[in-house]
Amino acid sequence: MKREIACDLTTKSVKLPRFKRTILMTLSGCLLSLMILNQTLFADTIGVEIISLTSHFSDQRDAPVDRYKYKLEDSGTHLLTPGVELNWDHRLEKPFLSAEELRVAGGYYLDSIAFPAAYFGVGLRWVIYESNKFSGSIQLGPGIILRKSWTSVEDYNPDNPYDESDWFLKGFEFKIMPVGDLDFHYRFSDDLQAVWSIVPAFPFVFVQNFGIRWAY
Repeated sequence: MKREIACDLTTKSVKLPRFKRTILMTLSGCLLSLMILNQTLFADTIGVEIISLTSHFSDQRDAPVDRYKYKLEDSGTHLLTPGVELNWDHRLEKPFLSAEELRVAGGYYLDSIAFPAAYFGVGLRWVIYESNKFSGSIQLGPGIILRKSWTSVEDYNPDNPYDESDWFLKGFEFKIMPVGDLDFHYRFSDDLQAVWSIVPAFPFVFVQNFGIRWAY
């Protein structure tokens, strides 16, 4: 009888993290869907960007350089990290902290060793320069960055390790942190702009995206 009780308790302790993970992921998925739907319905601008070039400006590497999949030189300083970002901008009725727009953005890409990675963030946008053809803006806000865990990689030696959990995003490393970018726009018309975006993690990494913004 004692053994049966012990077995039941053990089973419950195993199921509990799965239950928590299911609830959390369901709520997160619903929240994300509602935010995207809300932004799509009320967005003033929709953008699509190609995630392309990543540059490492620190000598420290989390994994051996020979594991870097699409490096452009032997040092692994510059490499391709192909992916795509979608973003939605909404003009605020009243400026908040001098910002006039709110952006929701999410992206999927292959990281330095071609493992799947993604990010999601919500932030305020400040226009720092604007003329007839050119403009520049800065975004900053909370976000999450995640990637398939590198712990299986031989000689993995992170300088600033990601977080891991047995019940939240199992099998992935993640960071909840401020995220942002610096955008430069060229205006083809009132409705269409070309975008060059720099995503900094100064002084370690810079990621460059290229795309378009469509106002409607």
